This record gives sequence, C-alpha cells and structure tokens, in this order.
Amino acid sequence: MNLIGSTLEDAIYTCKLKGGLNDAVLNARLMGSKSRDRDLEICFVEFLLQKGCNIGPKICQNVDTTLTLKIQEVIAAQFNNSIYNLTQTAEVVEHLKGGRHVHLILEKEKTIDGDEFTWKRPMELFEENEMVKICAPMDRPLIVQFAAHNDIDFGNAAEIVAPYSDGVDLNCGCPQRWAMADGYGACLIHKPNLVQDIVRQARNRVPRSDFTVSVKIRIHEDIRETVEYCKKMEAAGVSFLSVHGRTKDQRNQPVNLEAVRLIQENVGVPVVANGDIKSMEDVDHIRTVTGAKGAMCARGILANPAMFVGYDNTPLECIKDWSNL
Repeated sequence: MNLIGSTLEDAIYTCKLKGGLNDAVLNARLMGSKSRDRDLEICFVEFLLQKGCNIGPKICQNVDTTLTLKIQEVIAAQFNNSIYNLTQTAEVVEHLKGGRHVHLILEKEKTIDGDEFTWKRPMELFEENEMVKICAPMDRPLIVQFAAHNDIDFGNAAEIVAPYSDGVDLNCGCPQRWAMADGYGACLIHKPNLVQDIVRQARNRVPRSDFTVSVKIRIHEDIRETVEYCKKMEAAGVSFLSVHGRTKDQRNQPVNLEAVRLIQENVGVPVVANGDIKSMEDVDHIRTVTGAKGAMCARGILANPAMFVGYDNTPLECIKDWSNL
C-alpha cells in the first residue's frame, strides 16, 4: 500500500475505506475509534511497517511532539536502530526487512555509522558568485513564504517554521485584488514602514545568523520609489530581495529589467530577478543585463521542471520519477 503522501489520519481513513487491515483486533479498534488514540496510532504505524507499506514524513503531520518522537522510535526499531528525522526534507531510503522492500521518504539526519545530511544555507549560495536559482517547491535550503499584514502574525509564523526551514519570505508582490483588499500582497509596496516592522519582528523572533528574512515585491510606477523602498528594507535587515519587474497592474507586459538593475546597483543585499524566465538562456541574459544575484521562476518551471539543471525540455526519466512518487 502506498501511503507516502499521507498523514496519519489520511492513512487510517484509507485503510478504513479499503475494508480494513487484515488484522482483526487492530481493525476493530480503528473502526470503532472516533477520537485520537495515541497507543492505537503507534500500533497502526507498527502495522504499516510490518506489512511493508510505503510511508513518508507527512505521517507525523498534525501529530504532537511526544507522539512524533515515539513514531520515530518505532521506525528506528524496525530498521536496525538507524536514527531518522521525519521533520526534515525528503530523501528515498530503501531497506530490506523480513523479505520485503520498504521505502520511506524521509530525511536522513544521521545514521548509525555517522553519515550526515548537509546543505548550503541561502546566503552561502549567494556568496559563491553564481546565479542562485529559486523555485517552488524547494528541497533544502527551504524558504517558506507567507502573506501577512502585521508584524506579530509574521513573527509567529517565522518562529513556528524556523526549526524546519532556512528562512521566511514576506509576499509583497501578489497582485490579486482580494489579497490587496485584505491588506496582503502588492499593496504592501506602498507601506514601507509597516514592512520594516514586519522584517524586524521576524529578525528578533528568530535571531539565528543562518536564517534568512526576505521580501518579494513588484515595482512602482516610479522606479525611484522602488529603489527607496528597497533601501528601507535593507536598513530593516532583509537578507535579500526578490523583484518581479512589473507593477501590480501589469500582467503580460515585458518585464522591466532596467528597474531590477537599478535596484541591485543601489542596495548592498542580493537581488533575485523574477518574471518571464523560461530557459537558462533567460537566466544568463538577466544576469548580464541586471547584475542580479539570483533568478526566481514559477511558470517556466511548471512547463519544464528540469530547466534549472540545463534541459530545454523535461526528459522522460524525470516524468517517470515523478509518476512513481
């Protein structure tokens, strides 16, 4: 049974839907359970592992810390006491247990022989003097973007995700009317003092030097206003800025690369260019024209998920790997 993308509740529901687990006692308890039962949930995870089911990190989603640790102990006991961290990024680890292949999608933090998983933090990538390429979803480093219109909410969010990520980003670029009407997104490019407070709050709440706080914006009609806005963000402590080279009212008009260039020339933090990036040739062109330190892509990556590794078209092997997730 493939439950890689399932939370614990989803997995239990799926098993109920398929008519049980071929375990009379456990099945009866599941069918009769109407509320969370920690012992039952642990028994359920043990059963999934014994039967060779595929489970992933979401099995611990919405589960309290004590139960998460207990589930990790159960999994470790099944696989020769290797130590795994289910709250980190996904990696396929294959084990042979009792004649069955069991695949767990989880982050290998440290195994019994001392192997460690490491990755470069965002600012380390910028220091390498190569174009940093950003898309979603990312593996690690992982930056979590939030929409917020006050410093407390953003600070709370940053504090919650900090143990599991490498930075947070404030969305000041979404041009959708409903978002702006509620005080989110691109309307914040006209509220620099508020955004400064939001950035400072996140900085104070997560004082780690390797944790980034960034802002993604659109440009103003008067680019001088955008440059001044970005200088204020730098003064507030942003790690880097992502700039979509269109105003909040523009959709398909050409991206203003000159605006991106002026921003990068006038601030001391890295600028990531965004908008109409559909190939690595576009990335190279943007770097040459603007001097930006990074490129952020959305629609181009959706059209070709392998673009950032140099493919003009998505290779068949990539599609096969995706279909097998």
